[in-house]
Amino acid sequence: MRTALSIVLLVIVAATGPAGAQPLLEPAECSFFVPEGEQATCYVLHTAADPIAPSLFLAILHSTAATPEPDPVLWLNGGPGQPAFDDDAAESWWDETAGFRRLRDVIVYDARGAGRSRPSLDCDDIPAVPPAPGFAADPLQLEAQRLLACRDRILAQGIDLSNYRLPDHAADAVRIVRALGLNRVNLVGVSYGTRVAMQVLRAAPELVRTAVLDGVYPPEVNGLVEAPAVRAGVFELLFDDCRIDWRCRAAFGDLAEHFDAMVERLVAGTASITRWSLEGAADMPLTPGDVIDAMIVMAGDPTLLPRLPLAIRHGGTGDMHEIAPFVARAAGSGGLLSEGVALSTECSSDWAYADFTTYARQVAAHVPYSSGHGVAIAWEVCPDWPVAAVPQDLREPVFSAVPVLMLTGSYDPVTPPAWAYAAARGFANVQVIEVARASHGLLGRFPCATTAAAAFVEMPEIAAADVCRDRTRPPRFLTD
Repeated sequence: MRTALSIVLLVIVAATGPAGAQPLLEPAECSFFVPEGEQATCYVLHTAADPIAPSLFLAILHSTAATPEPDPVLWLNGGPGQPAFDDDAAESWWDETAGFRRLRDVIVYDARGAGRSRPSLDCDDIPAVPPAPGFAADPLQLEAQRLLACRDRILAQGIDLSNYRLPDHAADAVRIVRALGLNRVNLVGVSYGTRVAMQVLRAAPELVRTAVLDGVYPPEVNGLVEAPAVRAGVFELLFDDCRIDWRCRAAFGDLAEHFDAMVERLVAGTASITRWSLEGAADMPLTPGDVIDAMIVMAGDPTLLPRLPLAIRHGGTGDMHEIAPFVARAAGSGGLLSEGVALSTECSSDWAYADFTTYARQVAAHVPYSSGHGVAIAWEVCPDWPVAAVPQDLREPVFSAVPVLMLTGSYDPVTPPAWAYAAARGFANVQVIEVARASHGLLGRFPCATTAAAAFVEMPEIAAADVCRDRTRPPRFLTD
């Protein structure tokens, strides 16, 4: 049976513009995995007639209900600039949205400049800049040069990078709602998508029935400046939880002592991993930044988090085999994002309002946890990234009476629980679920959180936390 939303869309698409004009909403092929028994409908939404104006690729993952509710879920992806339809994500959408699709369609889209939306601001195909002959390679400087080469290519296409900022992302969400002929939607924002969702709540609250915010990134928080303290907090929690857990304590003793021994080896330059290439094997010396970045990757993945104490114990003896697979992943994590979108968004927001002296103090106060290039790249690239700062009022807290559910993981190394609780003060009708063994991103990773979110969208008045009765249980650490 065809859904009500599909029928509305047939009318909208057929009635858009005169003959020969570029349509606002254009049918597109759903070139991603659709399981047997499921249905999807795809479109390209043109934000303007200008051929270099952003166009958005969006998909409607249809409800399993015969007559879906008229207010679908609009999913706001993270990043900023994370593609919604990469090979891995496209398959996972069906399971991740199943609870929501019991009664509603789910609309998923690639943000402007990312994934299948056009023009692409992806920099992944720009090669690394080789170091000058006779000079030691500085990875941060080389990466900055690569990204600025990408900037030059984007600008040569006539693209205005100031069209890829927070207000533009929020305006796109509103465009989608209106282009699809909808009165209201239920927002689900993940990571940076929560900041977009909060801006929609600020600018167009009448379009939002409920909002689920997973990994809360409030607009008043400066993620660049606070990153060193957030990283340190994850390790401090890990040391405390291991001390409380008798199995972890019996296996490792004082985990902080193993960590300190590992850092001493890294500072002394006596730790390395083996890297394989076409030329064969070679030892790669490790820095504290390499290893801290790798461990942040592990902390951000709930399947890897339980291995962290074991990795630290081995690292303290100079054995980096537990950490080695994640060193490359940490160094290459930018490949998951459209870096042009990420930089345009963050350089115009957090970086534009950040004070370098304050950041430097934060780095110094949280050594060695503040090591690594995770956020340092912004200070290298943003001064030469041509975007205007977003207005100051978009940096203020959001206040709303719309029912909101916030999901947060105690081990989140990107958007910590403190940010969720701070943001919650601005909402008159809010629930916060913190899962002690979770990290960054609960939806699709923790069944209780996914079930609670779907139940909340169905009935915002329920006590959603009751679904996650074991939310206070800490991680079960591996000891061998």
